Amino acid sequence: MLSDGLTYLIVALMALTILGAIRINKTSVMKMTRWSKANPKKAQWIITGLQLFLMCLGIITGKNLKELGYQFSDVTTYVFGTIMIIGFLSVPFWPKRNTISIPKVVDRQRLAYLAISLSSLIMTAQIGNRIGEFYPNSLITHAIDRIDNRFFRTRSLII
Repeated sequence: MLSDGLTYLIVALMALTILGAIRINKTSVMKMTRWSKANPKKAQWIITGLQLFLMCLGIITGKNLKELGYQFSDVTTYVFGTIMIIGFLSVPFWPKRNTISIPKVVDRQRLAYLAISLSSLIMTAQIGNRIGEFYPNSLITHAIDRIDNRFFRTRSLII
């Protein structure tokens, strides 16, 4: 668990940054909350797109961390898997159409969704970190290598 201490520190800093941004921009966040409550289908599509983007980013980040020599431990998988399950269990499966939003309930649900999002980001980074081990010559591994090389080309310096 201590070998991945940097991972836990980074996730904690990410969560604190997001929570701080929500507190600082409370009026803008409430406008977004009201808009998403009025337009649930559009909000779901936007959230789905953002989650897919984060998953791709997590896989590429995990692969790059592996190339830099950083390996995630198995304990981290269990920790973030447990956090994700707790997050899913703390929000209602079928949302209710309440006309009044209670701020404490909304804040608790935001925290749960934040835990789910950050846990899924770390778990996809773990997948990217080990994808070369699990599927060494697969189509997905080669696709990730091509995407990674397209964005993060390394140029050698001629001295």
